Amino acid sequence: LPLTTSPPLPPPLHFNTTMPTRSPLPGITEILDSNGNTTCFIIKPIAKTSQTHFFTRDEQNPQAGFIVYKKGETIRCHLHKPVKRSIEGTPETLIIRQGKLNMLLFDKDLNEIGEFLLEAGDVCMLMGSGHGFDVLEDVVLMEIKQGPYVGRDEDKTFLEKTDIKRLEKNE
Repeated sequence: LPLTTSPPLPPPLHFNTTMPTRSPLPGITEILDSNGNTTCFIIKPIAKTSQTHFFTRDEQNPQAGFIVYKKGETIRCHLHKPVKRSIEGTPETLIIRQGKLNMLLFDKDLNEIGEFLLEAGDVCMLMGSGHGFDVLEDVVLMEIKQGPYVGRDEDKTFLEKTDIKRLEKNE
């Protein structure tokens, strides 16, 4: 489905970013890198639709969208076939259950994409971008990511904030 451009979510979502964003539905912001690749979706609690709508594209991993059913309809019992899929990387989804945190996003070349405030009720789908967080209030996160877990040393490269090429701050 084509994405439409809409105004960004109300402050303080974007602290500082020069990267483009798109809004596939009100309350959902798709954050792009300098090459136009999706780095993250931030889904605010106000996001809703009256019809089924997947806001990720077919080739993206993971897939996400809203599925809408009316009272009295039936979702047929089903199994998912054991289709082999090959993925690279570890996309992860964070559900912010409590608190606030500031997220720093950066691309694979360690260029800052921007900083974003995440609050209780938000869902953040990280699509392969680098990220770090400053906890602003006590936070409870639910994390969903592709398994199996291969161990911390095999899974992550840890960096210092000074390793990230930061955007110029306009203050």
